[in-house]
Amino acid sequence: MITIDEEDLQEFGQWPFSDKLLAQLLNKVKAQEPRVIGLNLFRNLPVETGKSELEEIYRTTPNLIGAKRTVGIEIAPPKILEESGQVGFSDVIADPDGTIRRALVSINIQGTDLAENSLSTQLALTFLEKDGILPEEVQKSRWWSLFDKRKYFRLGKSVFAQLSRNDGGYVRVDHGGFQLLLNYRIDPYNFDMISMRNFMEGNIPPRLVRDVNQPILKDRLVLIGVVSDSSGARLYTPFSKNKSEDNKGSTMPGVFVHAHATSQLVRAAKDGRPLLRVWPQEAEWFWLFGWAIAGAGIRWYLLNIETLNRRVLTQNACLGGVLAAGAIALVGFGYSSFLIGFWVPMVSAYAAFFLAAMVMGSYHNHELQKLATLDGLTQIANRRYFEEYLYKIWWKCEREKRPISLIMCDIDHFKLYNDHYGHQLGDRCLQQVVASIQQTLRTSDLMARYGGEEFVIILPKTDKGGACHVANRICQTVAELQLKHDKSPTSPHITVSCGVSSVEAHSQLSPVELIASADKALYVAKAEGRNRTSFRPYQNLPPLV
Repeated sequence: MITIDEEDLQEFGQWPFSDKLLAQLLNKVKAQEPRVIGLNLFRNLPVETGKSELEEIYRTTPNLIGAKRTVGIEIAPPKILEESGQVGFSDVIADPDGTIRRALVSINIQGTDLAENSLSTQLALTFLEKDGILPEEVQKSRWWSLFDKRKYFRLGKSVFAQLSRNDGGYVRVDHGGFQLLLNYRIDPYNFDMISMRNFMEGNIPPRLVRDVNQPILKDRLVLIGVVSDSSGARLYTPFSKNKSEDNKGSTMPGVFVHAHATSQLVRAAKDGRPLLRVWPQEAEWFWLFGWAIAGAGIRWYLLNIETLNRRVLTQNACLGGVLAAGAIALVGFGYSSFLIGFWVPMVSAYAAFFLAAMVMGSYHNHELQKLATLDGLTQIANRRYFEEYLYKIWWKCEREKRPISLIMCDIDHFKLYNDHYGHQLGDRCLQQVVASIQQTLRTSDLMARYGGEEFVIILPKTDKGGACHVANRICQTVAELQLKHDKSPTSPHITVSCGVSSVEAHSQLSPVELIASADKALYVAKAEGRNRTSFRPYQNLPPLV
C-alpha cells in the first residue's frame, strides 16, 4: 500500500495532487513492475498541469485499475480507463449502526443482466489472472435451487456464496448485488505500507525488500489511497471502539477496507483462507429454539427444587449464576466458531435463553397465583379471592357512587344428588352448573365458589332490578340443562335457588353486611320452595351480645 497521509499533503503542499504529480507517482510505481495497481482516488476532472502525461499513463498501463462512485452522487472514472474496462466502483455498504461488515463484490447494471465489479474485486481478479485463476459460476441442481436462491461462484480454492437477507445476525437486510461477509485480518493494519513521499524519494524500508535483485513491487498488488484525517473517507469497522462523531481515531481509512476485501478474495482463492460463513436459516432456528428450551428448562428445574423455593434470595442468586454461565458459554462458543470462519448468532440466542427463563418464571408465578385464587374443581374464583375482590370493587363503586349487587346461589338438594349418583357425577354436575351460570354473566361480573354447592356472584354497577333479572335468568338457565335429579323433592332435574341483595356503596356501610343480606335472601328462597329468587335489601348486622 502506498498511503497519502497528512505529512504527504504538507510535503507536496496541495490537495488534490496535480495530474503531473500523480503521473510521476504512477510512472514510478509502474517501473517497479507490479502485477496490478489500484488507484483509490477519484480523477474524473483534470487538476492543474500534466493532463497529457497522466492520460498517457492510463493508455499504457493495462494493469492499472481506477475507481468510481455509483451510489448517490455518481463520480465517473477516467474515461480512458473506463473504455478499457479497468475500473471498479469504490462504494461500500454499511450496516444500520454505520459499521462496515459486508463487502460488495459486484452490483447489477440497471436494465441489463450484466454486473460490474467493485474496486477490490477488480484488483483481485486482475491479480489472480496471471496465476490462471478465473471466476467460475457454480451450477446448482434443480432440486437445490428450489430451496436456495443465492448465487455462488468458485475462485481458485474457495466457493463464494452470496449473502442473503437473513444470514447470520441480519434480519431483512438490503442484500442487493453480490455481497460477502467481510473477514478482516486480525491486525487491521497488517499490510506492507510506505508513504508517498518516502516512495517518491526512494526511502524504502528494509522490511519491504524481498529480493535485492528485483524491484520491491515486483509482481505485487499495489493499492494507492488516502489515509489522512483531513482528506478521504474514514469508516467504522468492527475494530472501532468508540463511534462518536469526533473520534476519528476509531475509524479506518476507506482504502484499508478495500485492502481487506481484496486480501480476502486473493487469500481465499490462493490459500483457501476460511471465509466467514453462516448456518442455513433452518439451523439458526434450531439454534435459537435450543437456547430457549435450555433457558426454560433450567428455570423450571430451579423453581422445582424444594429447598430453593423457601429461600428467594438463594434462588435469585442461582438464576443469576445460570444466566451468567449461559452468557460465558455462548460468547466462548461464538468466538471459537468465528476463529474457524463461522458467524453464529449470539445476541439473539442469549435473548432467547434469557427471555425463556423469565417467561418460565412468570408462568410459574401465574400458576401459583391460580392455585391461590381459583377453585380447583370449577376453575372459578375461590372464597379468599372473592373477599379480596369484593372490597376492591366496593371501593370503586363508592368512588363512583354506583350501586353494587350480590347473588348467593345454592344447588337444591345437592347432598341427595351426591349420595345417589356418587361424587364423580356430583363434581361433573357442579362444573356444568358453573359453566351455564357464567354464560349469563358479564365480563365485569365475578363468580366464586363460596361453599360446597354454594356460589356467590358480584355484580358491579348493578341495581336491584338488574340483579333480580340476572338471578331469574340463572335459575332458568340451570333448569334448561335438564340434569336428572331423581331424589329432588323440588324438581326431577337440577335447580338452583338465588338470594339477591343490592346497595349503593358507601364508606359507612360494609361489604360483610351485603353478604349477610344476600345469604338471608337465599334462606328465604329455600323456605319458599326452592328453584326461585328472593330479594332482601341491605341490612346492618345486629350487634354481638
